[in-house]
Amino acid sequence: THNDGYISGQFSFANNLIIGSATDGGTGTITALGTGAQTYSVHSSAPRTCVLAINKTSGALTPNPGTNILLVQGINQIAGNFTAPAGTLSVGGSWNNSTVIYNHTDGAFTHNNGLVIFEPYSNCFWGTYGLNIIPSTLFYDVMMNGGGSCGVYATFTIAANDTLEASNTLTFNNGRVNSNHVACQSTVYIVSGYDGGNSNLILTGNNSGIIDATGAAAVYDGRITIAKTNASKIVTLNSALVMDGAGQSLVFSKGRIISTAGNLLELGDNVTVSGASDSSYVSGLVRKSGNDAFAFPVGKTSVGGTYNYAPIIISAPSTTTAQFTAEYFLTNPDPLYSIASKTSSIHHISSTEYWILDRTTSTANVSVSLTWAARSGGVVSPASDITVAKWDGSQWIDQGNGGILGSAASGTVISSGVVTAFSPFSLGSRIGLSPLPVELTSFTAQCTDSEILVKWVTQSELNNNFFTMQSSIDGSIWTNIAKISGNKTSNQTKNYEYSVSKNEFESNPVYLRLKQTDFNSTETVFPSIYLAPCKENNNYTFQIYPTPSSDYCYVESNSYINNFTVYNSLGQVQKTEIQSLSPNKIKLNMQALVTGVYYLQLYSDGRIHSIKIVKS
Repeated sequence: THNDGYISGQFSFANNLIIGSATDGGTGTITALGTGAQTYSVHSSAPRTCVLAINKTSGALTPNPGTNILLVQGINQIAGNFTAPAGTLSVGGSWNNSTVIYNHTDGAFTHNNGLVIFEPYSNCFWGTYGLNIIPSTLFYDVMMNGGGSCGVYATFTIAANDTLEASNTLTFNNGRVNSNHVACQSTVYIVSGYDGGNSNLILTGNNSGIIDATGAAAVYDGRITIAKTNASKIVTLNSALVMDGAGQSLVFSKGRIISTAGNLLELGDNVTVSGASDSSYVSGLVRKSGNDAFAFPVGKTSVGGTYNYAPIIISAPSTTTAQFTAEYFLTNPDPLYSIASKTSSIHHISSTEYWILDRTTSTANVSVSLTWAARSGGVVSPASDITVAKWDGSQWIDQGNGGILGSAASGTVISSGVVTAFSPFSLGSRIGLSPLPVELTSFTAQCTDSEILVKWVTQSELNNNFFTMQSSIDGSIWTNIAKISGNKTSNQTKNYEYSVSKNEFESNPVYLRLKQTDFNSTETVFPSIYLAPCKENNNYTFQIYPTPSSDYCYVESNSYINNFTVYNSLGQVQKTEIQSLSPNKIKLNMQALVTGVYYLQLYSDGRIHSIKIVKS
C-alpha cells in the first residue's frame, strides 16, 4: 500500500497494489514481481504513485474491478503482462530531470479501450522524456500532454525504430514529439497548445481516418505519411491542414486524403510530396505556396470504382509568395465548360476529365503540364496531336504542345509556353486521333408497347471493339444482357439502338448502363440511367453519375426535377447541399456524408422517385 508521501528507491510486491488518497508520486519504483495474478486499486480521488514496474515470470497485473484510473510517474514493463485501466492511464508527474517515462521490453500490454496520457511536468526547464515501445504494443486512445511551468514544455522522444501507435484517437495536446514515428489508425487531433515537433505522423490501419487541426492548422511540423491498408481507405480533413515547416514532407503509400475548400490541404514553400499513385492521392483541393516546380497529387474515383491518380504540374513560379490551387475531376467538363466551344486549332476536347488550376496569389506565370493514362480513355498517337487546352470563360484555348514525356498509353504534355491566366484545363486533340476513344453524348431508355428501347450516341470512337449493356435492380450488382459491336475508329457521330424485352422489368425499376471495351481489352464503364417500371407506362429516365461518389453526384432527367431530399438507410433526413444546375439536372454535394448507401427522393412528372446513391 502506498498511502501517502513521496517514494524514492526500490520497492516490490508479490500480491496486490493499493494506492491511497494522499500519494505524492516519486521517482522511485514499485515492482510487481509475483508469479500469479496481481491487481492494482486506486482511491477515487485519483492520486499519483511513483514509477510502476512489471517484472513477472508468469501471470498478469490487472486493474481491480471498479478501478478505472491509474496515475504513475512512469511505466517499466520488463516481463509479464499488464492491463491498463478502461478509463485513463496517466504516465508523467513532476520531474526535475530528463528521463525515460515509458519503457516496454517484454510482455503483453492490453489497452482495455482506455486513454493513455503522457504528461510529464517540467519545472522551469526543457525536459526530454523518452518512450521505448516494442512493435506489438498498440494503444487505444493516446494524448501527448507535455506541460510545464515558466512557459516551458516537455519534449517526447521515441526510441530509434520504434512507433507509438493508437488504434482509435491520437491527440497532440501540449509539448512536442521529436524523432521517429507516431501512428494512428483512426482520428488525429492537433491542438493549438502543441509546439510543433518533427516526428513522422503515420495514418495507418484498415479503416478510414480523420485529421482535425481546428484552431491549429499550421502547428504540426513533422512528416505526414498516408499508409492505410489499401486505396479504398480515406483520411478526411475535418479542418484546414497547413504543412509549412522547414523540411516538412507529405508521403503517400496507400489511401486517399479528402480535402475541401472549407477543410483545405495547404503545402508551403519547399514542402515536398512523394509516392502519390493510383493507390494514394488527394481527392479534392490542394494549395501550394512557394517557388517550387510542383506536381499536385490529385485524383478521383471513376464511376466503376477505379482509383485514378491524375497530377497537374506547374513549373517553378518566380516568387516564394506565389500560390496555386488545383483539383482534378474525372467527368465531362461539358456543360459547365462547353466542349463544343473551342478555337479552330483544336479538333475536340476531352469529355472524360479536366482540372481546375487557379492562381490564388501573385502574378507569377508558369508552364502547365497535364497527364494522361488509362483513365483518359485511350492512347496518344501521334504525339503531336495532343495539346494543353485552357478554358478562358467562353471557349477552350490552345496552349500548345511543348513536349511529351512517357508513352502513348500514359504520359505528360507541357504547354508550349507559360500560361498567364488560369482556369479549367483539359487535354485537347488537334487532328482528332487522340485522346478519348469513345465520347458518349447521350444514353436513354424508354418503354414501348412491347419492349424497352435503348438508344445512345457517340461523337467519336477510337479502337472501339464493342459495348456491353448491363442491368441492375439495385445499382450495385450488374448483369450482362447484350453485346453490341462498336465502330472501331470514327470521328463522326454514330447512333446506336437496341431493344430489350420488358417482361423482366415490367413491374420493377431497373438501372441500365454501358461498358465499352477496346481492342486491347481496356474497359470503360459509363454512368447508369434509371428506368421506372414499364407497367407505369412512363417515358422518363434518370441518369446518375458518378456512383459510387466521394465528392459530388449529378442527377439528370428527361423531365423537370424539383423538391429533392436525401435520406440515409434508416430513413433519416440528411443535411446536404443540392444545387439545381438546370430544370432537369441537379448537383448533390456528398462530401459531408459518411461512407454508405443513401436515397435521393425527388419529384418529377408529378411522381415521387427514390434513387439509390452510394458514397465511397
